[in-house]
Amino acid sequence: MDDIAIQATKQHVRETMRYLDPDRYMVIDSYAGRGAEELQYVVDHVTANDTSFGVSHWPRSGLEHAVYETAQYINYKLIDEFPVGEDVKVMGLRRNGELILTVAMPLIATRIGDAAEYQEVKRAAEAAIQEYAAQLDHRKVIVMVNTADDSANDAVYLTLTGTSAEMGDDGEVGRGNRLNGLITPFRSVSLEAPCGKNPISHVGKVYNALALLAAQDIVEKVPAVREVSVYLLSQIGSPLDQPLMATATVHTKNGNLTASIQADVQGVLDDRLANVGALRDIILNREITLF
Repeated sequence: MDDIAIQATKQHVRETMRYLDPDRYMVIDSYAGRGAEELQYVVDHVTANDTSFGVSHWPRSGLEHAVYETAQYINYKLIDEFPVGEDVKVMGLRRNGELILTVAMPLIATRIGDAAEYQEVKRAAEAAIQEYAAQLDHRKVIVMVNTADDSANDAVYLTLTGTSAEMGDDGEVGRGNRLNGLITPFRSVSLEAPCGKNPISHVGKVYNALALLAAQDIVEKVPAVREVSVYLLSQIGSPLDQPLMATATVHTKNGNLTASIQADVQGVLDDRLANVGALRDIILNREITLF
């Protein structure tokens, strides 16, 4: 099992971090211990393994859409055109009818000859991002890349491996994206991080995934709904399809929330809860992203 875990980790790193050689730059270990005795019964009987909550909203706002799609563009298209690493961050601000996107984007030191070339590549990449992002929203979009650079003192964002983790800035699980691919401080969000948790009974993963899928279903299947947030609260030891609380905050297109709409929303949420067991395969088959 250890060999499988270590080799799978190395393969994942090779596929997702092109400049981070796991054999050269990483020490990967595997350890799987037994769970606490008092929790083994809970896990064996596939009940909620914790008292926690999951929450998600849908759809993304215009700003959220711009931030998400810009990050996707950089990570899956721009990196094939420029010497850019994968450790990309995009912060979005909506102000005075404009969207301001601040991008942190490492350039690869081994592919940059000098400070002048760095500035040339950065300007070209920034222009490409600006052109792409401008199409994402009807409002004016302003893109600024690597704003901490101090070219006068040759202080720029260069990395060897494409990630600032090489200097110890590796972050922690829980500080990063939620399942919808974003960090949204002005939204209701779960404090749970889905990564590193089992997809069977760990509500920190299961209920967050369920909340997102339920929110997407509600918007798709209830035409009157413009936006929805779904909240699920578990109680340790209880069946996963019977949360202590399951509720939705609904914004309708015409501003009227009728009993019929409420019933439709409740029906969609109940259907997702009734099929919570299917989430394991959805997660394992990567039909839903976790960050």
